Amino acid sequence: MPTEQEPAPVTKPRGLPLWTVLMALLILAIVVIAGLAFFMFQLRSGKLRLQRQVQAAQDQKTLADLAQKKAAEDARLTLARNHQSELLAQVHAATNALQQLLSDTENLRLDTAALRTNTSGKTIAAIPELITLARRFLESEVPTLPQRDEITLHLEAARRIEQQLLPNLGTPYDPAPDLQQTLQASTQWAAERQLKVAAIRQELTSLVQESKVKLPPATQSSNSLTLDEAISHLNTQEADTALQTREHTAAAAKSEAELERAKAEAEKILADAKKEASAIRESIHEEDERAALERSKREAALKLDETKTQVANQKTQDEAQKLVLRQKASDPKIQAELAPFITPGYMQLHTIGAEKLPYSYSDLKNYGALTPGLPGLAKLVRIASHPGDKVRPRWKMNYQLFQRHPDNIEKVTEVQNLLIELGPVLVDMGKLQP
Repeated sequence: MPTEQEPAPVTKPRGLPLWTVLMALLILAIVVIAGLAFFMFQLRSGKLRLQRQVQAAQDQKTLADLAQKKAAEDARLTLARNHQSELLAQVHAATNALQQLLSDTENLRLDTAALRTNTSGKTIAAIPELITLARRFLESEVPTLPQRDEITLHLEAARRIEQQLLPNLGTPYDPAPDLQQTLQASTQWAAERQLKVAAIRQELTSLVQESKVKLPPATQSSNSLTLDEAISHLNTQEADTALQTREHTAAAAKSEAELERAKAEAEKILADAKKEASAIRESIHEEDERAALERSKREAALKLDETKTQVANQKTQDEAQKLVLRQKASDPKIQAELAPFITPGYMQLHTIGAEKLPYSYSDLKNYGALTPGLPGLAKLVRIASHPGDKVRPRWKMNYQLFQRHPDNIEKVTEVQNLLIELGPVLVDMGKLQP
């Protein structure tokens, strides 16, 4: 009988356990997540660095812009302050010049008005030839003095500029260039008028000095005519003389008809004279009105016209210095010391002429008489003591022995210094030849 076979053994399938697979997947996921996290961290760190760099660059540019802006503002402020200082200095210069002009003009007006009645005027009134000069001076020269309202107008313009400037000192306010030009024009205007005032003052001084030389004060009395009265008398005398001339012309007629015609002509001349006088008064009135109108126009156009004038400081200083030297040269004491040289005579250094003339300034220089030192002084003494000159005042000195006396040396030195200092002015005045 057949035997039963044993069942075949069951074989188990091979593979990884599930938990191993899960563990491996977990580890892989952790690695991937860690890699992504690292990548995101690196990406974020780079972006933050870039943002910080951009912000730093922007901050640096902002600081640079602020520094540049501040430097520009500081430069503008410095320039504005410099312009303010310059303008303030020009305000002071213009104001001082105008105030001095106003003071000198008013004082001169008072002095000329007082001359009509004061002692100096009486001295002039006692000298006939000076009365005519004084009349011309009072009626022609004095009216040309600068008017007070013109000076005041310039002063007010300068003060307005000052009032505009003072509250803004130290601020960025930069004055307009036309303000500076206005002040320069006012300063120049004052300088030019100051020369005119000085010239009229010098003419007044010369007139008074001349009267004192010709008529010492001791000769006056309380009953002396004032200058105003003397001028009035002179006007009356001139009118009487003209009338007498006409009367003499009428008296010279040979017949009654001629006499009648002469009288008629005299009456016509007198009527014409009255008519002419009336016309002159009317003309003067019209001239005054035109002057007032012109002054009004100048005042209205002053701000526009002032910018056209430039300052000539050096010229003003030279003219002022020249005026001082002319005043000194006009001093009678100085002229007395220089009499051997400025007195007209026939003898010159190298020639003898037929016309009386003072010595030549250039001849004195070329001869060496104006060279400091004993040789130059000796030549000056030789000229001033030359016995052949019978016209000019002479020094009683010997040009070879004068240096033995200190007083003589001092006197000659003083005269030589005066000739050196005043020579060109004496030439201009006609006291020396060129």
